[in-house]
Amino acid sequence: RYDEVVKALGGFGAYVEHDWAIAGGHIAVLLNRLRLFDLTGMLRGQPVFAWSAGAMVITDRIVLFHDSPPQGRGNPELLDSGLGLTTGAIPLPHAFRRLKLEDPERVVRFVRRFRPARAFALEDGAQLSWRGVDWRGRLGVHELLWNGELHEMVEEAS
Repeated sequence: RYDEVVKALGGFGAYVEHDWAIAGGHIAVLLNRLRLFDLTGMLRGQPVFAWSAGAMVITDRIVLFHDSPPQGRGNPELLDSGLGLTTGAIPLPHAFRRLKLEDPERVVRFVRRFRPARAFALEDGAQLSWRGVDWRGRLGVHELLWNGELHEMVEEAS
């Protein structure tokens, strides 16, 4: 499958660096298609720009979350392992619309449930980056903390 995808994409090789973009959508369908075409090997070590469900799928664990879904009370739950291109983080796109982040008890429960991973609430347009060592955030990235508070991550100008 990998060889077929490489051929279809014009001969991109594992030794040539490319920028990849993974958009959002239905997280289970997105994960299924990326696995179906065995794209993990092609993406590993390459710059990947991902947003919404795309940001969730590149991590090592995919967490579904919504505190007030239409069908009643919601609790975050682990869907599956992700592609593992990044580790130690749970990106939460649209978190300010889906989670009760003003409720410290719910924030603490979320943080405890998915430790040791760090949970990041992402505002629309937020930028969270991983460079193989640590997470850096700017433009609307808030880390959920053990005390129930949110810490806005502000990357220092270099």
